[in-house]
Amino acid sequence: EFELFYGTYSELYDVKKINKAKALEQQLIQQAKESELVNLELKNQKTINILLFTIIGLIIIVAGIISYYLLRVKQFNKELKTSKEKAEESDKLKSKFLQTILHKNRTPLNGIIGFSEMLMADRNISQEELTQVNKMVSKNSNDLISTIDNLVDIANLTTNQYNVKKTKFELFNLLDNI
Repeated sequence: EFELFYGTYSELYDVKKINKAKALEQQLIQQAKESELVNLELKNQKTINILLFTIIGLIIIVAGIISYYLLRVKQFNKELKTSKEKAEESDKLKSKFLQTILHKNRTPLNGIIGFSEMLMADRNISQEELTQVNKMVSKNSNDLISTIDNLVDIANLTTNQYNVKKTKFELFNLLDNI
């Protein structure tokens, strides 16, 4: 019986087997801890990946917005340059127009002044010469008034303030006067 008891006791309490079982238990505990650490690391890596994708997405969105506004600024600058060029061209045309108009006003005015001075300087003018000078002063005065009227009409047209006057006229008479 002793041997049976000792054999059963030895089998039950075999130090090598117990140590082996404890070593296996420690290995299982260690593997469980390592598995838990791996799971935590995977969870952390997933969180980091999500954050990185979010940051990259935000960077792409911000870059897109910046690109859009840079494109709009470039387009606005192009339109601004075109508008500036048009304004400069318009200014040149206005200057040329004013130069022409001043010349057209100066010519009849010089004629009026010249004939007036001639009348005042020469008291011995014949009636025929006086009539001719009066006709020239009258013509130059009418030309000056016509030029000024045309200027007013042009100014009204450019500011959209021109009032259309409806009148009947003879087309052939108008064409003959042109």
